[in-house]
Amino acid sequence: MTFHDRSLNLATHKPLHRGPPREPTKGSSLMPARFVILHHSGFGCEHWDFMLERKDALLTWKLADEPTGRGSLPIKAKRIDNHRKHYLDYEGPISGDRGMVKRIDSGTVRIKELTESGCEFVLDGGRLTGRLTLSRHMGDLWVLDRS
Repeated sequence: MTFHDRSLNLATHKPLHRGPPREPTKGSSLMPARFVILHHSGFGCEHWDFMLERKDALLTWKLADEPTGRGSLPIKAKRIDNHRKHYLDYEGPISGDRGMVKRIDSGTVRIKELTESGCEFVLDGGRLTGRLTLSRHMGDLWVLDRS
């Protein structure tokens, strides 16, 4: 199964957990960090980079579809290498002739739970807000959804 494979049934995926909110786990951020969603075009397949600030880097997922439209979730995601915090405020060309990025949303994030199999967080952005999860399915394939 690949990032663009349509065989992952998003209608039946299971969120990170169901039930009452959990307390932040050890190492979770108590102060709001930042997030950004960048539209990446002009290099390979068009996609959206979803980045969550965590310590000195940005946890990054490549999204198959734009996440801020009404009814746009759930969305397939692929975990990619962490990015520099520079991208929290950057728009423009990517070095090495790797296309362009344009910010489509940004704001604060409170990470509630972060494990190898998922991440639960609360976003307060200009377009995307509320409690969301990133749930790992296989390898580097994930699903972004509301929790």
